[in-house]
Amino acid sequence: MNMSLQGFEGAYALALSERGLFLRTTILAVGDMRLSLQLDLNGQLIVTEAIVVYNCSAQAGSYHEPGMGLQFVQISKSDRERIRNFIMNEIMRDVAPDNSLN
Repeated sequence: MNMSLQGFEGAYALALSERGLFLRTTILAVGDMRLSLQLDLNGQLIVTEAIVVYNCSAQAGSYHEPGMGLQFVQISKSDRERIRNFIMNEIMRDVAPDNSLN
């Protein structure tokens, strides 16, 4: 069974990797369901297919967001590279070059 994420108002990615993401949403799909995704990474559209690996409902306390863990099952090599570059740029964004050795 396939499902599109259209209608998932307010859903957003809390964690992203080259292999998948955690989508924060109160609308949960069943495990192993295949989803069609379109991700906007700073104006670059990533189109992929993913399966639901796990679901979490809202819980009290820190870091207990409702949502779904999704694993990419169909993604182009260029889109995977875009995700890799996005992550690297985010990690290195506030890191100043080390000129202390000169």
